[in-house]
Amino acid sequence: MELAEQFSKPSCVILKHGNPCGVALDKNQEKAYSKALKCDPVSAFGGIVAFNKTVNEKTAQMIKKIFTEVVVAPNFSPQALKFLAMKKNLILVKYQSSNSPTKKTIKSTRNFLLVQDKDNKIIKKNDLNYISKKKPKLNEIDDMMFGFIVCKFTNSNAIVLTNNLATVGIGIGQTNRLDSAKQAIKKMKENYKKIKAVMASDGFFPFPDIVTLCAKNNVTAIIQPGGSIKDKNVVKVAEKNKISMVFAGVRHFKH
Repeated sequence: MELAEQFSKPSCVILKHGNPCGVALDKNQEKAYSKALKCDPVSAFGGIVAFNKTVNEKTAQMIKKIFTEVVVAPNFSPQALKFLAMKKNLILVKYQSSNSPTKKTIKSTRNFLLVQDKDNKIIKKNDLNYISKKKPKLNEIDDMMFGFIVCKFTNSNAIVLTNNLATVGIGIGQTNRLDSAKQAIKKMKENYKKIKAVMASDGFFPFPDIVTLCAKNNVTAIIQPGGSIKDKNVVKVAEKNKISMVFAGVRHFKH
């Protein structure tokens, strides 16, 4: 719900084992669900689905077609509630958001508690640094902003590929960022044909290898925090391959 509520447009987040496997925005809720599901329908099986708006009957009919554990939303229309209540072992949760965001996160070890400030930073367009000579298109900027928000809720190393305000590939929690990029691109190739995507990375690129990989796989623009000692080289490779690169100046790092 925290991720779903980051957006004002109708949103859908499909979650599996604590990570998003599909996220999308659309003025029609059922289309948002369909776009989120297409990102990784295999992982969505047995997952949790969250919405930031009242679930309608059309969306409920689509949810019923796939095994889903939980649906979370601010509310359910009477028709949607009646329809989903017929589905065996499906848990429906009405989630009322708090006016004040969570300020701390807590993790435990055998003998200690780690209390940290929660990552509540929201990047705005004015915060972006258009570092490459080739500037991104307006729709690419929107996809960058969208993908960078999804990164915040994805275990690092996180790579998120987006198109038309929907995730088309997500690389989660790999021990190096290149493998996360390869995972995201693999997912994109499995579920889409000849699609162009924008890449968002929760951390900076230590080497230009990911940019080279992007150039071979229809990634046209990249948003990343910046801050690596190799930044100049990374940008140089992006420009060589006619890829727009934007620095967010903020690093997300979910563990």
